[in-house]
Amino acid sequence: MAHILKIKTPKGELRHQVRWKEDRSYRSRNFGTRAEAVEFRATKDLEHPPRRRRVKKKQDATFKSVAEGYLNRKEHPVDTDPLEPQTLRSYRSVLNEHVYPIVGEKQISRVTKDDFEDLLRRSRQIGVSRRTRNEALRLMSVVLQYAVGRDIIDTVPVHTLNTAPTIREKTEARLRQDVKAFTPAEIRALLAACDSLSEDENRQTKRTWLRYRPMVYFLVFTGVRLSEARGFPRNNYLPGENIVKITQAASEDGVKIVKTVAGVRKIPLPPTLHEVMEPWLASHDRTLVFGTATNNPVSAPTLYPRLLEPLRDRADALGTPVDRTKTFHAFRHHYASMIVRRGANLKQLCSFLGHSNPAFTLKTYAHLFDEDTAEFANKIEV
Repeated sequence: MAHILKIKTPKGELRHQVRWKEDRSYRSRNFGTRAEAVEFRATKDLEHPPRRRRVKKKQDATFKSVAEGYLNRKEHPVDTDPLEPQTLRSYRSVLNEHVYPIVGEKQISRVTKDDFEDLLRRSRQIGVSRRTRNEALRLMSVVLQYAVGRDIIDTVPVHTLNTAPTIREKTEARLRQDVKAFTPAEIRALLAACDSLSEDENRQTKRTWLRYRPMVYFLVFTGVRLSEARGFPRNNYLPGENIVKITQAASEDGVKIVKTVAGVRKIPLPPTLHEVMEPWLASHDRTLVFGTATNNPVSAPTLYPRLLEPLRDRADALGTPVDRTKTFHAFRHHYASMIVRRGANLKQLCSFLGHSNPAFTLKTYAHLFDEDTAEFANKIEV
């Protein structure tokens, strides 16, 4: 394409210069009037028509770029609640570690069902857990569905992979069920350790554990999630009705209502917990029962080195070692085991734990309902 430029000669005369590209080099010609320059430019445009720039199609976008757009939409949605930061981090981790190595730099329009097979094969080769590899396959499909919704691609390639657990995986999962929860002996040791730390000779230790002790008892006797304990408000403690209500939880963005309808629930308040909670509630007037002095949720990462580790150390010192691989969630598993032993049925278990899907409760805790096999054997008679 030719261009017209205004120039001045060394003598100061005004000229109209036409510049065009020919044989990979620029050429020029000067004219006294603009009309002459325009006419000449037209002839050159016919001889050397401008090259069309290739417009990048949406289909040329890589899977990774579309996935990042999907995550951004989930973080800043228009018509729904944003995902929790922890959930977004989990999605990014799975995509970065398992999905992007397979299709990250591939054009999304070229992703096929073979890529799903490659993802599953690689995941099994490097020993990825079944739960994580299924999440990777799910996210891969979700991003492709997002691309269809954005008119980037027309269809989602459908895979027919068998993602059901193998017999070996089922067996290993069943064996792991028995070690997820704190055992009754470990719970007794941890509660004794709480009592010991709250009466410690060190003034600072005693002061710290006067706050941590009721929190540990609360986790043990309600089975709530750690985030729900951190965000538990005073007005949800209802000893007159022998219940505690769960309506909110602490997140990285502060205290929010629980994420699901089933998460709003009522949990029985046992006398042991009430005895521990009453003096603690009488000692302060903050809104959050286990909050900081400024009425903010206590930081979750600090609870591991400041609460759980010293608690295990004191239990060890008292003569009952506690498994150090178990996390705060082991209190929740123990609670499930405890109330089933006390006669809770599946509906109550699902309700008290705040599960949305009873099938998930059954899948996770079905083994608890046959723990009394030996006792049941004595009842079998002809």
